[in-house]
Amino acid sequence: AFDTVYACINVLSDDVAKLPFKTYKRNEQGAIEQIKDNDVHYVLRVRPNRAMSPFIFMKHLMTDVLRHGNFYALIAYDEKGQIKELLPLSPTETQPVWSQEGVLFYQTNHKGKNTLLFSDEVIHIRGMTNDGVTGISPIESIRTQLESNEVAGRYNRKMLDNGALPQGILTVTGNLN
Repeated sequence: AFDTVYACINVLSDDVAKLPFKTYKRNEQGAIEQIKDNDVHYVLRVRPNRAMSPFIFMKHLMTDVLRHGNFYALIAYDEKGQIKELLPLSPTETQPVWSQEGVLFYQTNHKGKNTLLFSDEVIHIRGMTNDGVTGISPIESIRTQLESNEVAGRYNRKMLDNGALPQGILTVTGNLN
């Protein structure tokens, strides 16, 4: 079973990493046009960071989403406010947190330090989600479904063992009409 999960994750992440990735913006007339001369295009199509090619970055992104339900990357800006690089963060050490004022932050361990990042400093790609914020991996979703099926099966077996009649005593105050 583990080989099958590994093979599925490998095939899916490879296939997504091979897809062409284009960047777009809305022009002043409201039309959408493809762009190739900005920092977003550069980090996504040319060099996401010093250690990864676009293919490796996208494969890493999909692997994290498939295994953990979430992919996080720190957006590193240069002194002009342009995106310099995208640095993947550990999905097991990063989680969304809400302030008392309802502002979304990300708590993570970056460079050995517990760090709180603003939401505009993080790219967060979610898998399936129950709350719109935190992703659930397909593996976790299937595990939960299997556990539910097991509990329901035990309940049904116990009921059949008891003659398929629910057991219990119902007590009410007053007269029933």
